[in-house]
Amino acid sequence: MKAVGKHLFNADRQLVWDALQDSAVLARIVPGFESLDQVAPGQFEGALKIKVGPVNGRFSGQVSLSDIDAPNGYTVALKGKGGPGFVEGTGQVQLVEQHNGAGAQTELSYDFDLKVGGRIAGVGQRLLDSASRVFTKEALDNLEKQINARAEAARTGGPLAEVAAPSQAAFAAAMVKGVAADVVPRRAWPLIIAALLGTAALITWLLIR
Repeated sequence: MKAVGKHLFNADRQLVWDALQDSAVLARIVPGFESLDQVAPGQFEGALKIKVGPVNGRFSGQVSLSDIDAPNGYTVALKGKGGPGFVEGTGQVQLVEQHNGAGAQTELSYDFDLKVGGRIAGVGQRLLDSASRVFTKEALDNLEKQINARAEAARTGGPLAEVAAPSQAAFAAAMVKGVAADVVPRRAWPLIIAALLGTAALITWLLIR
């Protein structure tokens, strides 16, 4: 399975790089981190308890960074396993700083080859690809909130406003919404909405009889 994409941050490259090396920041971009520790330079270990649709359980894993070219990028190797299955893979992360009238921006690009197994793989390739894209987007959007808080503190010289991790419920809702929009054809949405409204009306009628 491939995971390829880009994300633009409104911050300079060094700030984005520092955030990516900070386990406290990374632990707040998805819900359910029980631990995430940097055990050596470029080496992280952690445990994650997550409940998103059919994926419900505890994962433990390791992330290793190599070919480190600060603050431009690195190679990543990751392994994680738990009750729902396992995931492992390798990939590259690159940071490119851009400048415009509003200041510095940094484009993060990633390219990963991933392998999954166990119950996770049983959901089907199309749904798995969609879930991977949406999960990555949600994580990067939350990373952006963490980086924006640090950029604002650096700009003003004031205290850092800590941004909490999203709740399991909010993250799961965003995942369901994103996967549905990605997998279900747009032309089918009016029919789906009509069916949901009809079902809700029927249930309401039965309850008030």
